[in-house]
Amino acid sequence: MRAFLTFSEASGLSMNQDKSKIYRNGVPHLEAEAILQLSGFQVGTFPFKYLGIPISYKKLSNAECNILVDRIVSRIRSWGAKKLRYAGRLVLVRSVISQMHSYWAKIFLLPKGIISRVDAVCRNYLWSGNDDFHRVPAVAWDTCWKFSWWIAQKKDSLWVKWVHHIYKKQTDWWSYNPSINSSWTWRQVCKARDALCPSFSVNGWLNEEYSTHSVYNWLIREHVTVNWLPLVWNILCLPKVNFICWLYVLNRFMTKERLLRYGIINSDLCDLCGTTQETHSHLFSDCCYSQRCLILLKKWVDIDWNGDFKA
Repeated sequence: MRAFLTFSEASGLSMNQDKSKIYRNGVPHLEAEAILQLSGFQVGTFPFKYLGIPISYKKLSNAECNILVDRIVSRIRSWGAKKLRYAGRLVLVRSVISQMHSYWAKIFLLPKGIISRVDAVCRNYLWSGNDDFHRVPAVAWDTCWKFSWWIAQKKDSLWVKWVHHIYKKQTDWWSYNPSINSSWTWRQVCKARDALCPSFSVNGWLNEEYSTHSVYNWLIREHVTVNWLPLVWNILCLPKVNFICWLYVLNRFMTKERLLRYGIINSDLCDLCGTTQETHSHLFSDCCYSQRCLILLKKWVDIDWNGDFKA
């Protein structure tokens, strides 16, 4: 209480005792009552919300984490009325939904069920514009490491100091083994450390060069970069063009040839020329209409526009 008063005198900010609460766990009843009388605070119960996040002294259940899924779904339903295309949906998934998910994931170890539901909602919105989608997506949905690094580097964090005092104490972090009485969350942090341990020294993360991006690249190190990457995901192109090119090289457009195979339509003739089966290669290169469009496009980009543009 003296610390609160000192802070108030220095900053001019005063706490509201009517809105302040004490949350207790494992404290004797008489001691807790004495603290309440001295502070004048009210008694709070777990879980409670702080900045929209449920706070609890134990592992959050799926029901408690459903708040995250509900918020994502409410955002998607408000966006659905705007009738965005693939590129717009992709931007919203990466810039908004993924940030909401990351914010929670930095605070909690989310249950696998919640992570799967978030992935499903994002996937459904990307391919259909809604949170509910029952058809097979055009492309498969491929796909908390920082805690280990914080503990190893002894960052100036209250949580890290608490971990060193309660769990780790004087033991070397890389040789520490959690006891069977440790919490589920703490055991998961140690499990993440074991998975990343071989790569910390190799990648220079022990020298404070850790980043989520570097860990992600290390986790997907076995993936081979395709040769069409700079052509499709080019920062000079519009996002809509990037996405269309991506679907084209993966042969994932719903052409008439595919729709006929699924039994959705009765004819697979191209609507542009009306003479040949509509496939990816025909639609984008072999069709006489497409070829005329390419000729016109080439003539247009060859024009010296006001003397400043020459493709």
